[in-house]
Amino acid sequence: MNIITGHLTIVFDPSFYKAIFERKTQNSYEVAQVVLGPSEPKIPLIAELVIKKWSKLRFYQATSAFKSKLESVARVNPKRLQRLARKSMTASTSSKA
Repeated sequence: MNIITGHLTIVFDPSFYKAIFERKTQNSYEVAQVVLGPSEPKIPLIAELVIKKWSKLRFYQATSAFKSKLESVARVNPKRLQRLARKSMTASTSSKA
């Protein structure tokens, strides 16, 4: 039985939001990227991407060097990620003239 797992990550690369689709099987790891635009993507747009345009995405096979690098990256606790995100949001705003 072949099990396929998929992940969707929305990231803000300065000036544009991007959707990064990851597809992992027992033997391969593939990645696809879609540029969403300068404004924050809404839920209906993301749902349309997943439901209607999944078959049209062009997935690229990861190289063996990337696979080993991906496996070596440690998983970060979600609460720690929330703390870091909250800290970065408050650190960027300043009331000084």
